[in-house]
Amino acid sequence: MISLLLTAATGWAQSGMTDNQVMDYVIEQNAKGVSRQQIVTQLMQRGVTMEQLQRLRKKYERQMKNGSLGAQDITAGSKEVKKRMREANGEKRQETIDKEKRNVSPYRVKDGRKKTKQNTYDENDKEFTEFDDAADFLMPDSLKYFYDEEKEKEPKRKIFGHDIFNNKELSFESSMNLATPQNYRLGPGDDVNIDISGASQESISETISPDGYVTVEDFGLIQLGGLTVSQAKAKLKNVLGPRYQGSHIELTVGQTRTITISVIGEVKTPGTFTMSAFATVYNALYMAGGPNEIGTLRNVKVYRNGKLLSNVDVYDFLLNGKLTGDVRLQDNDIVTVGPYEGLVNIAGKIKRPMFYEMKKTESAATLLRYAGGFTGDAYTKTIRVHRKAGQMYSVFNVGEFDLNDFKLMVFV
Repeated sequence: MISLLLTAATGWAQSGMTDNQVMDYVIEQNAKGVSRQQIVTQLMQRGVTMEQLQRLRKKYERQMKNGSLGAQDITAGSKEVKKRMREANGEKRQETIDKEKRNVSPYRVKDGRKKTKQNTYDENDKEFTEFDDAADFLMPDSLKYFYDEEKEKEPKRKIFGHDIFNNKELSFESSMNLATPQNYRLGPGDDVNIDISGASQESISETISPDGYVTVEDFGLIQLGGLTVSQAKAKLKNVLGPRYQGSHIELTVGQTRTITISVIGEVKTPGTFTMSAFATVYNALYMAGGPNEIGTLRNVKVYRNGKLLSNVDVYDFLLNGKLTGDVRLQDNDIVTVGPYEGLVNIAGKIKRPMFYEMKKTESAATLLRYAGGFTGDAYTKTIRVHRKAGQMYSVFNVGEFDLNDFKLMVFV
């Protein structure tokens, strides 16, 4: 990861259990049918404090205030959980039985009464009753809303370019009313118009048959399927020219056929799509919803008849306006989107701080260019690179004259 701004993370450490661990533990014990009193006892023994419970309660109440459903008593809640949870009804292995016996707390409470053991808690213990009241909100429903709230707080990783195919203002739909490209290859289902003007005036409209032919009166079958528009024009002039001497013969394409394209791999909606014969790779990516969270924009591959036809780097379009590799698709072409090679995060005094998909041959200077460069108040003499390799972190200070030579390790 490359960063121009250091950040620090803090966490709660008042007890031996984090907030999420408390929630996980209560859910687990509820599913086992453990009583409320026993759960409260175990939380106290594990070092959960009143302050931690009060903090959790505030989170829950804040969620409730925003319109969440109410909760019910933890004992009743555990009964509901037991109804929904499957229970093993077959014989248990002996080691499983032994393990369950080992996991029984020596301080457990049965039917709300204290077992003869020191350091246990019951309803006659003031500390226990206060803790029990504070833990009253810990119920299955409240746990669900707590997790929902925590999930919403998690920042969504923004990767440059990943939202382009979901932009409502940028549809990438094929434009049908364009002049037919001269390299467009005719096929079954295309409507062709043959216009003869000059000494003779005649118009012929035909649809190319599944075998690739059109029928012209007095000439019979003429094969146009598989030819480009320019090749088809030349063939018509050779075939019809002797009869229409002194006339101009023109071919235009009316309604085009549809083609079937498959988009597979790391896209949001993989599948097979019926598209216009004018469709390109970008149209296919748009139909598939673009790459998913781990999909690549830098190496989209197009296969035709089992052979690699083209590689598309969408960054070349986003940053340079070039449609390199964006070929016109044909029937049964396959577009594949693999996982990204690596991501690098850049933050601090740059114009577009976010994650960028990088190739292993690209340098820190390339990343800065992708990010729009430094802001006006940035210190540009040095950048700091944080690199993680397994459990180890390395920090590099890269000078302005070394940016082009410093290769980024992007295997993440």
